[in-house]
Amino acid sequence: MRKTLLVLVAVLVLSGMASSQGFITTQFASNNGGSAGWMNMFVLQVINPAGLTITSLDVNVSDAVSTTISLAVYTIPNTYIGNETNQKPWKLVSTGTGTAAGLDKPSPVDVADFTLSPGLYGIGIHYVAGSLRYTGTGTGNPTQRYKNADIGLLLGKSVAGFFTGTIFSPRVWNGTIYYKPAITAIITGTGTGTI
Repeated sequence: MRKTLLVLVAVLVLSGMASSQGFITTQFASNNGGSAGWMNMFVLQVINPAGLTITSLDVNVSDAVSTTISLAVYTIPNTYIGNETNQKPWKLVSTGTGTAAGLDKPSPVDVADFTLSPGLYGIGIHYVAGSLRYTGTGTGNPTQRYKNADIGLLLGKSVAGFFTGTIFSPRVWNGTIYYKPAITAIITGTGTGTI
């Protein structure tokens, strides 16, 4: 009985930890943008040693309120720099749709969950349907870096097409990344002791 209770408590604790939602927001104060088909790229660092599961995004679009928007999320190891117009090393990790909320307001997009292990990644967000908005800032501006205990962001560039076209830099992605710790271990051992 004690062993079963310990395993049950461990599973409940881990599932509670895995479901705790976190987020990181850049800004929703755009001064520039592009049309559907464009991309925003940035570097994402997973700091949490458990890794992170990305569950949804908020983005900034200039489309009319209630317009359907669609995103595709790509990753590449370490950084996007040097591969802005080279699709070959990128991996499609998620897609999703949402509804435009209006200029400079968070438009939620329910992307399919995807997990990232600790480390650095180049992120490419393709605005399949939806006119992206971003903020152009000067090099070295601290608003190009965002960080919390789980995740860090170094922003970024935009590309005027799907891995093709003019590259604009620097460009700060306007958005929020929602995530949870990627805890997948379940304790099934037979510990001893009492509670």
